[in-house]
Amino acid sequence: MTLLSSRSSNSETQEADHLARIAIVGRGFTGIMTAIALFKRVERPFHLVMFDREQR
Repeated sequence: MTLLSSRSSNSETQEADHLARIAIVGRGFTGIMTAIALFKRVERPFHLVMFDREQR
């Protein structure tokens, strides 16, 4: 699962190389809550990737 911060504009999403890159290992309750906290607290756009051991 790959997400981009909702605060990023189209021009910023095209330049994903310049965004802060954050990875969360685990897509369970704690991983989802961590992602939500990041979206609420981080002011600048970022690239978020969530990893799970089970591929779906």
